[in-house]
Amino acid sequence: MSRNENQIAWKKTLGLAGILCLVLVMICSVGCKSTGNGETKKYSNPFSSKERKLNELETQIEKLYGEAEKAQRGGKTHEARKAYEQIVDIYDKNKNNKDLKREVEPYCRLGMIMETFGQYDKAEEYYRKGMEVDPKNPSPVNSLGYCYLNQRRIDDAIEYFHKAIDLAPMEPKYNNNLALAYGLKKDYGQAFKYFRRVSSEDDTYYNMSAIFAMNNDNERAKSALEQVVAINPNHRGAQRMLSTYQESEQNPESYDRQMMAGGYTGTTVPYQPAQTSGPVGNSAASGLPASGVVPASANSAPASEPATSGSSMPGTAGTPAFTKTYGSIHHMK
Repeated sequence: MSRNENQIAWKKTLGLAGILCLVLVMICSVGCKSTGNGETKKYSNPFSSKERKLNELETQIEKLYGEAEKAQRGGKTHEARKAYEQIVDIYDKNKNNKDLKREVEPYCRLGMIMETFGQYDKAEEYYRKGMEVDPKNPSPVNSLGYCYLNQRRIDDAIEYFHKAIDLAPMEPKYNNNLALAYGLKKDYGQAFKYFRRVSSEDDTYYNMSAIFAMNNDNERAKSALEQVVAINPNHRGAQRMLSTYQESEQNPESYDRQMMAGGYTGTTVPYQPAQTSGPVGNSAASGLPASGVVPASANSAPASEPATSGSSMPGTAGTPAFTKTYGSIHHMK
C-alpha cells in the first residue's frame, strides 16, 4: 500500500473514532448533570425506581401474609390480626399506586377475626371495604351475609347470600349458606331448593334433617334421614344419625347422662363440596309435606357422605344434643 493510501485509511479510522467519542460524550451529558460546584449528579431512572418500590411493597405484603398464616395456625389470633391490619394499612397508604394489586383476603380475614371477638360492626366494615376493593368478588359479600346470620339478622343474611349467588351462581358454599338461612327462617321449600342446586338428592335430605333438628322438629328430622337411607342405603351420616335417634328413644336416661357429661353438642349443616348432574329441585320444592319428605327424583346420583368440619353454626341453642354428628357449612373459601 502506498503512503497516500495509508494516510487516507488512517483519516477514515480517526474520523470513525471521533464520531464514537462524540456519541459517548452525548450519552454522558444526558446521564450526568453539573451541580455547580464541579461535581456531577446522575439522573435516576423513574421507571426502575417505580418498579423497585412496587417490588418492595409486594415483598412486604407477602411476608405479612406468611406471618398472619403462621400466627393463625398457632392459635395466635391477635398476632394474625395485626399482620392483616398492616397489609390493609399498606393498601390504604398506596391507594394511588395503580400497579399495586389490592386483594379482598385481608379484609375478609379481619372480618372473620372481628366476628370471633363479637365485634360485628367492625367485621361488617371490613367486609364492605373488601366489596369496594373488588365488587365482582363474591367472597366478602357471602361473608357479610354470614356475619348477619351469626347475629340472627336472617333477612339481611338472605339478601347478601343472594347477591353472592348472583356473582357465583353454582358455588356450593353460597347456595348452602342461603339454604341454611331459609331453613332457620323455617322456609323449608326454599331451603330444599338451594341445597338441591349443589348437592345430590340424598345429601339434600341429609341437610334438611339437620335443618329440622335445628328447629327442634325431630319427627321431620328423623323422617328426612329415613328418606336419605331409602335413596342411598350406604349413606353413613344418615345411618349414624338414625342410630343416634333410636338410641335416644330407647334409652333416654342413659342418653341424658351422656348429654350432661358434655358428650354432645348442637347440630350444624354439612357443606357439600361437589355439584351434581341431577335436576335442580323438583315439583315439591315449593314446600315440604308435613312428614318432612320430598318425593325422590328418579335420575339423581347418590353421593358419598358430605365433608364436615368442627366450626359451629348459628341457631343451635336449644337443639337436641344427639344431633352433634352433623358437619358444618363454611362461609369462607
